[in-house]
Order: sequence, then structure tokens, then C-alpha cells
Amino acid sequence: MPMLDDLDLRIIAALQINGRASWRAIAQALRLGERTVARRGARLLESGTVRVTGLENFAETVVIRVHCAPGLAPQTAAALAERDDVVFSSTVTGTADVVAEHGVTVERLRAEGGTAGAPGTASAVRGRLPDTLREAGVPLRVGGCRRA
Repeated sequence: MPMLDDLDLRIIAALQINGRASWRAIAQALRLGERTVARRGARLLESGTVRVTGLENFAETVVIRVHCAPGLAPQTAAALAERDDVVFSSTVTGTADVVAEHGVTVERLRAEGGTAGAPGTASAVRGRLPDTLREAGVPLRVGGCRRA
């Protein structure tokens, strides 16, 4: 993954708010030139660093904490990220190895077996997003991005 600077992070944050926004709208919101935003945004998308995905309007999402076999957390997180029903997945430290948010109802997650098929999954626990992230050691910050 390429190194991200403050401008990249601001563009990413804007795309998280509205992934369908035009480069012009993002440039205006960030008070930057449209060409600069378009060039940098295109680079983020073309490199695969950022992926904009449309999701169904799910009534709820389910966050899971995944415990993985030793050494398989990166592979598990990557496999979950490839699923169409996963909003995000990330390796973490703390009481879980991977945290993922499924854009599905609890009933559908149960019916499909949750993370079944994700390599390295030893067990998974459902939970509410703020509690899950806090317990997994993910720093929560309201109103902006936080870099690792």
C-alpha cells in the first residue's frame, strides 16, 4: 500500500461520507483545486488503496470479533474484505485478531454461518460496533480519521 499523506486521508474521509460525490464537490468541501483532488483520488482508486462499493440499504449491520489460528489474521481479514456483504474488516490487537462489520441482518448472518469459509477463523463473536471496537483495542475518535 502506498504511503498516505494528509491530503489522501482527507479525500478518503470525504469518500467515506459520500462515495458518489464528484471530484468537484470533494474539492470544494476540502477547499482544494479540482484537478489536484481528481488526480489524487484517481490514484487512490486505481492503486486499490480505496475501493468505493455500493451496498444495499441494510436495516442493520453486525460487527464480529474473529479469533484466528496463529499467523492467519491477515489472510482472514483479507478474505472477509473480499465478501460483498462486508463493510470493513481489519486486523486488530486485543481480545480479537480481526474485526469485521457485516452489512447483513443478524438472522441472515446466522443462516449463512457467519464467517464460515473465511480461512483461519477459529471462532467469532457478534456485538455492537462501539463496544466491539473498544474491546478490540481500536481507538475511537469522533469527527475525523485517526492514523495508525
